[in-house]
Amino acid sequence: MSGVYQCEASGVEGKVKSSQVQVIIQYGPRAATILRNHQTISGDVTETEDTSRKIPLNCSSDCNPLCKIAWYKDGEQEDSYNPVIDIRRDRRMSGVYQCEASGVEGKVKSSQVQVIIQYGPRAATILRNHQTISGDVTETEDTSRKIPLNCSSDCNPLCKIAWYKDGEQEDSYNPVIDIRRDRRMSGVYQCEASGVEGKVKSSQVQVIIQYGPRAATILRNHQTISGDVTETEDTSRKIPLNCSSDCNPLCKIAWYKDGEQEDSYNPVIDIRRDRRMSGVYQCEASGVEGKVKSSQVQVIIQS
Repeated sequence: MSGVYQCEASGVEGKVKSSQVQVIIQYGPRAATILRNHQTISGDVTETEDTSRKIPLNCSSDCNPLCKIAWYKDGEQEDSYNPVIDIRRDRRMSGVYQCEASGVEGKVKSSQVQVIIQYGPRAATILRNHQTISGDVTETEDTSRKIPLNCSSDCNPLCKIAWYKDGEQEDSYNPVIDIRRDRRMSGVYQCEASGVEGKVKSSQVQVIIQYGPRAATILRNHQTISGDVTETEDTSRKIPLNCSSDCNPLCKIAWYKDGEQEDSYNPVIDIRRDRRMSGVYQCEASGVEGKVKSSQVQVIIQS
């Protein structure tokens, strides 16, 4: 019933009016509501990060005289007393917002509104033991052990992760991939993070599983030698023998004749068909796992 009141008196001499009286009924607030685009908010407010843009929220409450407004983020009062707060679309502005209206009837708070600023990924990095990898990852073969690599990328909501080996997608979508220390797992690894802002790939990481030697074998014409190697003397010709052993990095090879090391470190030794070259031959392969010797091969040059 707020308004301007006035009375009028009438009689034999006519009519007269009193002065006007302003009646003000003060009230409020009874409720406070957060609006966006003049609509009550149901659920969360979710936007993609763009620091050049803002999210305007309005605290609506009815008071006479006008309500005083305060804003809260995550329970802490903000430095804003305007009915409208402009929230920058920055990941750091994510949080729970609430407004408070105060007036002659006290104070009321609105319902809480969750503001979620989604972002990422901007970059992806492969880590080992929480450290960025510089150079190759090199380990000795041990199939009972693993190399854990972590794909680090920042997203909200959480990034989806995919792993690639030698350009082919792996059946792993976990941020951490456990690479078995098996020679077959050597290769170039890369991870991909995807989110609301698209997809990004990490730098490539070369994983090298070193191994060997486990065995050494003397071959002739690509065949394992069974028995002696017997040839007729002909000093213009040679007997090529190959020391076969599997290593990564390549095995170092040494040759022995009658127990004495030869001055040859090539996987292939060319034995001249000279009677003086007759003897017992053996090769030795060495690598990250130690040294192994082949079986002995008897070479007989007949005259």
